[in-house]
Amino acid sequence: SYEAIAAGTAVCVFGQKHFQMNYAKHLAENKLCVAGGLLPEADVNTIAQVIEQTLSQSIQLRKAAKITIDGGGILRLAKLIMSELCSTNSKVL
Repeated sequence: SYEAIAAGTAVCVFGQKHFQMNYAKHLAENKLCVAGGLLPEADVNTIAQVIEQTLSQSIQLRKAAKITIDGGGILRLAKLIMSELCSTNSKVL
């Protein structure tokens, strides 16, 4: 779900397990997705309502994602890895 949110897609998240449901709730509290609860406990009407809610909030969800996730995470990771590699190599020499 994180990748879809970072890409600017409106997302609804149902958990198969409790930790996934809690993760979805946390994202929803930050206006990054619509949390649907536990999928095994959801009926067809609940699923349809969550999808409808996601579609109706899609603009707000996309805006929140752009504000919260800058898209530069891979670059930051690459810089950290390169910095660590350079640091390690200089200690070896």
